Amino acid sequence: MLVGLTLEETSEFEGLDTSLPMLGGEAQGAELMPSAVEGRWLELYDKHDKAWIQWKADLRAGQAGNSPFFN
Repeated sequence: MLVGLTLEETSEFEGLDTSLPMLGGEAQGAELMPSAVEGRWLELYDKHDKAWIQWKADLRAGQAGNSPFFN
């Protein structure tokens, strides 16, 4: 499970992530993702990234035990 995402969102994110064309290499000519798929991936990534940043800040502040991101 990714920080800040539910189990369902993590599963969805991982599925979307594997559908992204690789940068460079043999996938250079791959078609671009449809904008709705890309938008959803970015939405989930942003949610995870913000939670990860907050979690790291909480760790630095000594508040890791009270984190709302982990049970």
